[in-house]
Amino acid sequence: MDITGSIFVGAMLEPAKGMWFDLPVSGKKVVEQLKLMGAIGGNSGNEEYIVTDSELPFNKMNSYKSIDELSTRFKYLQTLNYDITKFKLLIDAELIDPMNFTQEDLDSIEIFNATSEKELGLELVENVGGVSELPSDNLETYFDYNFFARDHIKEGSVVEENGKYIRDNRN
Repeated sequence: MDITGSIFVGAMLEPAKGMWFDLPVSGKKVVEQLKLMGAIGGNSGNEEYIVTDSELPFNKMNSYKSIDELSTRFKYLQTLNYDITKFKLLIDAELIDPMNFTQEDLDSIEIFNATSEKELGLELVENVGGVSELPSDNLETYFDYNFFARDHIKEGSVVEENGKYIRDNRN
């Protein structure tokens, strides 16, 4: 997956005192850099750090996650063969947790091309092999008998006479 991201890591007691790191990055490197800039260790009064901001293709991220764990997950995301736009869509729909899913999870989710409920209905019917493949209880539930009859009357294949409906089956 073509994915990039970065995190801002700051001192626990002074979260703004920190810096941005591109993912993946090792926790060791983060600590070294934060010490070099004086954000943690030494006379800073800060020994712990926290992820306070991120620029990731997904919004869900636990700021208390281990940076090494986050980087490992990010490396995994980069190895996936999946469209980033679709990936974001699945996260926004809360169908997957970006920190806890597998390629198999992605492969088992279907995204339709439909732009309306009618188009979605057509795609769903196509996916099962056509109307004839739908379970009979689905047909009973969704079939509109009034429209079906009305269309036959309008087409002239059925006529109404004295409160009775007549169809000529000779043709």
